Amino acid sequence: MASLDKIEFLLEQYEPQVRSEFMDAIRDVTSNTILVDVIRRLEAGDLEGAIASIDAPPAVFNPLVTLAVASIFAAAGSAVVQSLPRVVTSDGVRLVPRFDNRTRRATTYQEQRSTDLTSRLSDEIATVARQTFSEGVPEGRSADKLVLDVVGRISRQRNKREGGMIGLTPQLATWVRSARKELSGNTDGYSAYLNRRLRDARFDGIVNRAATAGEPLDAKRVDAIVGRYADTLLKFRASVLSHAETLESSHAGQVEGMQQLVESGSVPPDSVRKTWRISGLPNTRDSHQDLNGTTVYMNEPFRARGGNLMYPGDRSLGADASEIINCRCHAVYGLSYKTTQGQRRQKIG
Repeated sequence: MASLDKIEFLLEQYEPQVRSEFMDAIRDVTSNTILVDVIRRLEAGDLEGAIASIDAPPAVFNPLVTLAVASIFAAAGSAVVQSLPRVVTSDGVRLVPRFDNRTRRATTYQEQRSTDLTSRLSDEIATVARQTFSEGVPEGRSADKLVLDVVGRISRQRNKREGGMIGLTPQLATWVRSARKELSGNTDGYSAYLNRRLRDARFDGIVNRAATAGEPLDAKRVDAIVGRYADTLLKFRASVLSHAETLESSHAGQVEGMQQLVESGSVPPDSVRKTWRISGLPNTRDSHQDLNGTTVYMNEPFRARGGNLMYPGDRSLGADASEIINCRCHAVYGLSYKTTQGQRRQKIG
């Protein structure tokens, strides 16, 4: 199972790097956004102008995209090709397969995936800002406070912006806004906040004492508590994204590598199989438990309850997000073809 070992090694190697690049990109955005410009436009009622003033150009994500797409794609493609057993033609010539990440198909995949990832991250930033501003202005929250809610507040200890919503998905940002409402005003919402799984429990004593005394938390305390909650959600989002993007690129690279082997004549087209393997973790989806051990041809999809997937984490066939998000399964590729010594089964990995 050498190929599975290699892919797991790639995941362990690259996931922390992708996570770090994502966090660096978010810090770039929050550090370079000129808050007075955003506030001025929001005060003038120019919602879209305020959103556009958040400094999140596509180029800010270039290091992340290069790593998450191109580097991992190439590494995984090379890994699966190098796992191929020795192949000797009928006239005694040994074939030495190599992975080429610059073929037209490979380049098209990488360019499209890079564009999709960049657009998704940029759109999320705009959506989070739009929802926060649109919701907060009618509620009477001032423009400067709303902008700080989105971009973050300067930490005196670390001298950098923290506790903002830049980098969160719209759903996670909704959780942050709801947490602020639960902690603002009277104490009725405190119990709901204390049930939030990803809250910073170090503040629980403060919230509980305020609830017991029936005394609302002051605004600065609410900012601090909600800010730490937002920071935790950002780390959670970075972890989910890094795993999903690393897994997607590694599987796409393996598929491309196998396709190149077939096209080179190294192996017959009908010789390549792939088998679904679960991670063995206790939270594996039931639908993926059902797929475990299922073997199909290379160009045949795995059929999950929530849609078809060419490999774990695949989005190309429209599978439901419930089959994709935070999946830690693998596809293991193998071959079966005739050699000059007769027919036998060989595996990649």
